[in-house]
Amino acid sequence: MPRRALLAVLAAFLAAGARAGEDERVRAVQEIFDCLAAGLPAGDWREARAEVAEIASEGTGRTFKGTFSYLPRGEGAGPADLVPCDSREAAARVYALNEFLEPERRNWKAVRLVYTSEGRFELDYDYGR
Repeated sequence: MPRRALLAVLAAFLAAGARAGEDERVRAVQEIFDCLAAGLPAGDWREARAEVAEIASEGTGRTFKGTFSYLPRGEGAGPADLVPCDSREAAARVYALNEFLEPERRNWKAVRLVYTSEGRFELDYDYGR
């Protein structure tokens, strides 16, 4: 599926699922995808991932690392590195999704945002132990 068509499908999916008060969250998720899409091979991927993990914590300060990958089409194809429009900016945008969480849910250890070529996305937080 061409990138423009995929963006249109993703935008329609996100817009259809938006409820009152979620427009900003939907826009934030779309902006992250737009950045990741810059590094996706046209029509040759089935899943794109942005993962942000806490690598250090001291007092109220936290340090994070972002990793980005995609799964090419085809059976048994393993993950490949994805170079987004700007790695730091993409990781910061994923972290910024915190503003849409309740304050007690913001202290996660890792977050994974997965987009599919069918226009779906999944957002998972890991709170560790």
